[in-house]
Amino acid sequence: DIDALTNLKLELETASNEKAAELKLATDVEALIKLAQETPKAGEVQSEVDKLKNIQAARAAYDALPKTTKKLVNNLKTLTAMERIASKPLKVMQTIDAVDPESTSFASRAKSAVKAYDNLTTTLKNYISPAQKAKIEDFKTYLDYVAKIKALKASSPLFADQLAEIVKLQTKLISPSNWEISKHAEEATFANKLVEAIKREQPKVDAFQQ
Repeated sequence: DIDALTNLKLELETASNEKAAELKLATDVEALIKLAQETPKAGEVQSEVDKLKNIQAARAAYDALPKTTKKLVNNLKTLTAMERIASKPLKVMQTIDAVDPESTSFASRAKSAVKAYDNLTTTLKNYISPAQKAKIEDFKTYLDYVAKIKALKASSPLFADQLAEIVKLQTKLISPSNWEISKHAEEATFANKLVEAIKREQPKVDAFQQ
C-alpha cells in the first residue's frame, strides 16, 4: 500500500535525522574534550587556568546530553582522567573562595587555605588563578600580622622594636591598595574586607601602646 510505504519512508527519514542530530551532539562534546586536552601550539598561550575552564565546559556539555547520546561519546575516559588531575587544585580553589574576611572564622579558614595551596605541587599550583594566588599571599600577610601581635610580650627586651614593626605594618595594611588582591579589579572589594579584618585587631595593638 502506497500510504504505508510513504509513512514508513517518513519514519525512517525522521529516525535518520534524529540519529544524525544525536551524533552531532556527541561529536561536539568530543571536540570540547579534545580542546581541553590540547597543548598550546607554537606562539599560543593556554594556561592551566584556561585548561580547567575547558575541562569544566566539557563536563557540563557531557552531563547535559541525553542518556542515549552519552554512549556515543568515545573519549569520556580522557575527560575523567583530566578531571582526576584537576580535582586537587579545584578543591583548593573552592577552599580559597570559601574564606570570608568578615567571618569570625576568617583566621582559621585562611590558614587552611594557605596550607592546602602550599601542599600542591608546582604544576598543580598553575591551575590556581592569579586572583586566588593573590588572596593566598594576602592571607599569609594577615596571618603573619596576627602572629606578631600574639607574640608580643611587654617584658621582652625586643618589645619596643616588635611593637614598632607591628604598628608600621598595620599602617600599611589599612590601605586597600597595599593588598595583592587590589591588583585584580574583579576582586577589588575583597581588599576592603581585609582592611576591616586588620581594624578588628587594632585594639589589641593599641592596648600595648597605652
